[in-house]
Amino acid sequence: MVYLFAALLRLREMSRYPIEFQSAEGAIDYLEVDACGIIRIHSWYREFDKDQSVQPSLRLDGERDLQPINQFRVQRADVKEAISSQADFHGIVFEYLCPESLEGVNDRSYSVYWDGECIASGKDSTVITAPSYPYLLNDERVFHRDWIYCSGLPVNYLNQEVLSLAQSLPGSILDLGCGTGGLLDALRTSGKECTGLELDRPEIRKSIPESRSEFIDFYSGSMPLPFENDSFKSVVLSEVLEHILEPEAVMAEVARICKDSLLVTVPDLSGVPLNHKNGVVPWHLLESTHVNFFNARSLEVFLGKWFSKVELFRIGQTQTNDTQWWGGLMALAKK
Repeated sequence: MVYLFAALLRLREMSRYPIEFQSAEGAIDYLEVDACGIIRIHSWYREFDKDQSVQPSLRLDGERDLQPINQFRVQRADVKEAISSQADFHGIVFEYLCPESLEGVNDRSYSVYWDGECIASGKDSTVITAPSYPYLLNDERVFHRDWIYCSGLPVNYLNQEVLSLAQSLPGSILDLGCGTGGLLDALRTSGKECTGLELDRPEIRKSIPESRSEFIDFYSGSMPLPFENDSFKSVVLSEVLEHILEPEAVMAEVARICKDSLLVTVPDLSGVPLNHKNGVVPWHLLESTHVNFFNARSLEVFLGKWFSKVELFRIGQTQTNDTQWWGGLMALAKK
């Protein structure tokens, strides 16, 4: 497993292809292909003028003369010293977005041209996944906070790690805050007795597939919950606690109707300190309706107020540079 994990990490690294072309204006150093779908040509110029300087062009397979989505300067202390310059930012990076026609293609050709002459060519086999929200890369608008950190309809995405643990829950199950019912549907398909409860809002009702609607009840969101004590052997509370203004009141109700086991998932606050050195903040964590933020310890202590045993899991493993972290926390609590 260790070797497999290491291999998976290597697949996600960038590929670099040396060019080392020199001209009177400077040099083209290398082509960089990022698995996120961004391709960069790294170069340096003695004096760069966006309107006057010769600039490289890039071709990928049948896509000719791709236009950069960005062109920017970077600090190059090595160049400053080599050419005895007073300036720091001699580095020029030309950034391209992989064309949609080449996404998912595991083998593509590239050619780099300088003033009409091919100065480098080869094959690239980087496994490219298109970046999410690509319009954020070079849209001309100034984005406001509520355009980005906004909320919307429940997603239909089913987390396989959550499903795996949920399938081990005993007895009748309530999926509280079930969204469009993806987990509910999967549990019922596997033979589990499971029902869902969701907020009674027109937009949510419309988002739920008709095939699942008969297994989902709606309520106003007020307490107490519309169930008797110990109504369910198990309760699932997936991606719900972070949205609730009064989580203690809700958990007291969950504990009242739950006879045995509770499965909880929330975003993991640990991603913030772990990624600080990378200058990265997990986007989903800052979604506009998130009002509670849990780390592993605080989730364990919080659930321990109502349940005698709490076992912690982490889900959504990922890697940023040399930092390994998980996007979500999962807990299995027992009475």
